[in-house]
Amino acid sequence: MMTSFGYKEEAAAWDMAIDTFSKELPLVESTLAKTGFLVGDSMTVADILFFRISLPLFNFLLGPEQRAEIPAFTAWYEKMSRHPAVVGVVGKYHMTAEPMKMCGSEKVVTFGEAKKEVKAEAEDDDDMDPFGSEDEDEQLERMQAISDAAAAKRAAEGKVKKVVIAKSNILFEVKPFDSETDLDALAVKILSEIAMEGLLWKQETKKEPVAFGIYKLIIGCTVEDEKVSCDDLQEQIEAYDELVQSVDIQSFMKV
Repeated sequence: MMTSFGYKEEAAAWDMAIDTFSKELPLVESTLAKTGFLVGDSMTVADILFFRISLPLFNFLLGPEQRAEIPAFTAWYEKMSRHPAVVGVVGKYHMTAEPMKMCGSEKVVTFGEAKKEVKAEAEDDDDMDPFGSEDEDEQLERMQAISDAAAAKRAAEGKVKKVVIAKSNILFEVKPFDSETDLDALAVKILSEIAMEGLLWKQETKKEPVAFGIYKLIIGCTVEDEKVSCDDLQEQIEAYDELVQSVDIQSFMKV
């Protein structure tokens, strides 16, 4: 059953807010469907800020039916919500099982008409002739000239764009069940048994006191962000459940 609370006299204002979301979110969906992130193909500060804005949408207003209508936006939100840099700042959040109703209003977010408008605008852009009234031969000549100029510029610069691999340094705090746990042996197990492409364990480990004679293991690694999930690493360490009580992130830094 959907949740309903508030005052009926505020329903009109709430309806207006829902209408705004219904109209604007397809624009976000269109952008994310093309780029994967708000600015280009990697996460920026803009994504982190917009994630904070998006939290109440996914926590309260966008149920499964609504999320199915905006798959790119939903995939972006899920990707952001799992990213260690985001989790470290805002924590973990859920998605609502059904859209909340407020102020006595029965309205929920719908995208039908707005998605049609976005699609129509995209088709209009595709139909635009960037060369105006030029005939086909003139367009081909101009396109070839542009291509030749770009090639000449690249040859003059003599540079090839270097692919930058995004990496992060992570320090984990591994807490044992009791003071009898051999942290040195546990460190050897983790370093030797947990391996994957894009993961490089640091060979130096530390032991820091917790309380009552119990120490925790500090172990670090460098990961390629596209290949290694911080959550997966935590789960694999926690899988030593006879030795490990919990695993926390002590620090997370972009390289």
